[in-house]
Amino acid sequence: MDWIDWLLGIALIALVCVAIGLIWSPYGYIAGALVGGFLAWRALRQRRKIIEGQKAEKK
Repeated sequence: MDWIDWLLGIALIALVCVAIGLIWSPYGYIAGALVGGFLAWRALRQRRKIIEGQKAEKK
């Protein structure tokens, strides 16, 4: 992963954490961090799948 991937992942987790935290206080921040982490993990998994598919097409 590049540095920009880390930056975007952390920003996504922080954004979801704050958004859910404002709606469902005080436990929303913990729930938001978990949901944000899950979404970042799914995005990373999808990105890896796309990159592997592009590498397979080049061969």
